[in-house]
Amino acid sequence: QQAAEEGSKGAGAQIADARDESARREAEINAKVEALHEREYRPPFNPRACTEQRAAVLECYQRMSGQPAGETVFACEAAVNKFVECADFVRTANIEKIVPNSLPSVSVDKQGEPSP
Repeated sequence: QQAAEEGSKGAGAQIADARDESARREAEINAKVEALHEREYRPPFNPRACTEQRAAVLECYQRMSGQPAGETVFACEAAVNKFVECADFVRTANIEKIVPNSLPSVSVDKQGEPSP
């Protein structure tokens, strides 16, 4: 009977040890997961480009809502062209950042327009 009691005490101690070991491993895993989240790539925040030009296009289209399509296109052409120019400039600048000297250089005249 005494051996049986010692055996049950030993089993209880083993269970307690196993629980402690499990808790220790869980804490290690949680620490590793947290460290991994800290290393996760987060791109730098860049505000959206061309917001003023985009807003001008949207405002124009809203103002012209209900008008014939031809009139809307004609009335908003300047705003759309400015938005397209801005988007092209941003796209080109971003490509240059990724692959320097990958695009042919473009000279600009006094009005800021590309020249041949």
